[in-house]
Amino acid sequence: RVPPEAFDHVTIFFSDIEGFTQIAAAVESIDIVHLLNVLYIVMDRCASLFPVYKVETIGDAYMVVGGLPDPVVGDEHAAAV
Repeated sequence: RVPPEAFDHVTIFFSDIEGFTQIAAAVESIDIVHLLNVLYIVMDRCASLFPVYKVETIGDAYMVVGGLPDPVVGDEHAAAV
């Protein structure tokens, strides 16, 4: 069990592909896998350039956080995201 913590300065980036369900229904499964793979390689590369934490990738959703798990002072968390 992980004890809860509070952070004063955090920015969350959450992305979702508009119309993903319709896109997925219209193309072959391998095309969706390729699309997400290319997208997440780019997103992971961008995230690696900044002090952000990749929280989760589920389906077409991608989330990173600035200011966690290492707290920051000021607005650096927002600039990183």
